[in-house]
Amino acid sequence: AIVMLGSAGTPHMLPTMLPTLSATGVPLVVAVHHNPRLSGSFSDWISDLAGVPAQPLEGISLPLPPLTVAGATHDVEGLQPNRDTVLRRLLQPPGKLMVIVTSGMEFEGAAAVREAKERGAVLVALRPDRCPQPAMVERLIEAGLEPLLCTHAEIAQIILRATRARRVHQRRAS
Repeated sequence: AIVMLGSAGTPHMLPTMLPTLSATGVPLVVAVHHNPRLSGSFSDWISDLAGVPAQPLEGISLPLPPLTVAGATHDVEGLQPNRDTVLRRLLQPPGKLMVIVTSGMEFEGAAAVREAKERGAVLVALRPDRCPQPAMVERLIEAGLEPLLCTHAEIAQIILRATRARRVHQRRAS
């Protein structure tokens, strides 16, 4: 699965990135901070951009559907979802993950990203000089997590190469 974690500055990237990501056929989970009152319309917007119906993360069972959006819970104040919680949930059970960190001012997910990397996840991040709000990516770098730093176009190419390799491996295995 591909997990996109973001906050401030991420929504402007979604119209160009989501069609590419959803076209790969790999399950995509979008966890971008948003106002809890806007969870429904945010999920609808993501679905329209990706061209496939978005399923809420809550209650999802494996295998993951093509598009999952982590929404907000109304019992917590402030921007949601908690990206650390989302990523930890996706680590159960273990599977192949590509974690893409985009743009945002704060990042509570570094511990879960470290755990994902220890379990073999690929960590890709938008280059700080390309982020409207680079603090999330800078936290990964400061934490020694060594993300592969890329532009939007390079992230898209990495994803396409990884999904092509996955398809080749599946064909050889069958």
